[in-house]
Order: sequence, then structure tokens, then C-alpha cells
Amino acid sequence: MKAFFTLVLMVLLTATIIHAQAPALDVPVFHPFTGTVVLSAEAGPNVSYTDYKFDALSIDFTGRGSIEYFFPFNSKSIFGLRAFGEAGYTKGKDDSKTITKFRTSLIDVGGGLIYGLSWGESVFPYIFAGGSYQWYTPKDDAGKAINIAAHNHHRAHFRDGATKGGQHHGQQCVAFVPSQ
Repeated sequence: MKAFFTLVLMVLLTATIIHAQAPALDVPVFHPFTGTVVLSAEAGPNVSYTDYKFDALSIDFTGRGSIEYFFPFNSKSIFGLRAFGEAGYTKGKDDSKTITKFRTSLIDVGGGLIYGLSWGESVFPYIFAGGSYQWYTPKDDAGKAINIAAHNHHRAHFRDGATKGGQHHGQQCVAFVPSQ
């Protein structure tokens, strides 16, 4: 009788333990962005930090568009890819320079990796690391191309009067999604 009671008690405890664990295994946890594509557009001021003097008039505008894809993951963290393109202008003025004013168009194309987390249903911190390639053609205030090599402003790669170069990018953000 003692062995029978022990066997019944073990079966009941085991069944309870298995039953308590079973629903957690059946309900996977997905990041809300899993398997999604995100399109975004941004625009705003561009502050020029150059060898020209800084003043409030050296602020111009830029815009960026991007597409992101988040891989399907069965967790609260997620990985994704981002591709972006950016276009805008930068300008400066300094009376002590040979060319006193400039306004230059910028084009930037790049991409990188995203790692994100899910804190609840509407807070999603993430980090981005990537690189880009930038093209710009320095022009004076009248729109005439500037020969930078002749003025020895900086060292860069030249082709047909255009300057180009690689850059690296890093970003830490928190995205908030309004509740529905």
C-alpha cells in the first residue's frame, strides 16, 4: 500500500509539473518587428563643421530615406538590415579664406546591421552599426565647382571634380510605437 501511494503521488506531482510547463513551451515569444519591413523618411537641419568659421548661417538642410528588414526571431531581441540614402547641402562662410563662401551638395548611400530589443509592447531600444559612401562636389556661393586640390583644403579622392569617400556610422536609439 505504501508503494502504491508513493507511485500515485509521484504521478500526480509529475503531471502537475509537466502541465505547468507545457503552455510556456507552446507559446513562442516573438519580437513585434519580426519578419517586417520598415520604411522611413527623415529631414532636418545640417550643421557644417568645417575649417570655415561657424555661424548660424552655416546651417543647411538634408533628407534621408531608409528601408529596414528584421529577421524572424523567437525571442525579445532581434537582428535586422538597413539600407539608406541621403541627400542634402552643407555650406559655410569665412572672409579669411580664398573662397569666402561655399555651398556643396551631398549624396550618401549606405547600410548596416541593427540589433534591437523589446521592452513591453511599445518601447524598442536598438543599436545600428554600418557604413556608407559619400559623394560631394564643392561649389562656391555662385554654384561654380571649386578645385579643392588647388586650394589645399583637405586630402580626398578626386574624379571629374567630385569628391568621394567612405564613412562609418553608429546610432543608439529607442523607438516608441503608440499603443492602438
